[in-house]
Amino acid sequence: FRLAGVILPLLPERFSYWLFTHIGDLIHRLNRRARETVRDNLRHVLGPTVSEQTLREAVRGVFRTQAKNYFDLFRVLKLTEAEVERRVKVEGWENIEKGLARGKGLIVASAHVGNFDVVMQILAFRRVPTVLVMEHIQPEEVFQYVRALRSDKGIEVVPVEGAARVVMRALREGKLVGLALDWDVSEGVVVPFFGAPARVPASYAELARHTGASISVGFLTRRPDNTYLVQIEPPFTVPKTADRQQDVHETVTRALAIAERYIRAYPEQWVMFHRIWNE
Repeated sequence: FRLAGVILPLLPERFSYWLFTHIGDLIHRLNRRARETVRDNLRHVLGPTVSEQTLREAVRGVFRTQAKNYFDLFRVLKLTEAEVERRVKVEGWENIEKGLARGKGLIVASAHVGNFDVVMQILAFRRVPTVLVMEHIQPEEVFQYVRALRSDKGIEVVPVEGAARVVMRALREGKLVGLALDWDVSEGVVVPFFGAPARVPASYAELARHTGASISVGFLTRRPDNTYLVQIEPPFTVPKTADRQQDVHETVTRALAIAERYIRAYPEQWVMFHRIWNE
């Protein structure tokens, strides 16, 4: 990984994306387990009437997207502020500002669509104090290296295990916190997702309800020329009634409804390699 971090930013961009597209194709062919997991997830997204060809192309697209994301991990984090601003179009930045203006912190909840490293670069260059909760990948050396890369511009990156205290402090300080809404490593809640029950995260809703923080749902998608589009939805707050469970359920359902629009529009960019539905 360290060697890749030195070499990859030096390679021509067009060649590198071509190379990583083919690496994605190779992994797609060789990793049957991952291929079947992605296929099952996308079958729910695209519906029972989807053609076999469309489904196959979308599944292969996920592997291509993830391969390009790994290249971007090394390349994007080396770009200057001017280069990032040139390559990334942001829609809805005012929603970040509105959410933070309340002074109670802002949770940006997102699915595994596109490449969040690009969003972090924008946040860092625009001086938004940010905490990102990251899945603790293995081996440990890779996790620490990726964590260091992502922290290089001042973003605080914490593993999901034991992140609650750090996140609570960040929200009390009026910071932005990035959390996933489509993959849960704890108990989560079961709600309809693309028409079928799925266990998904509820931590962002619980945190927002407890702290009074706002929630924005945000997504980054890759455009055909490998530039990026960031879209931030308007912030909202969690109701705080006597029924905590219902408050959380309504919030998660609301956020997932937004996420469904983006995932359905860009199924080949939903890089979810965990099985979401377990019927």
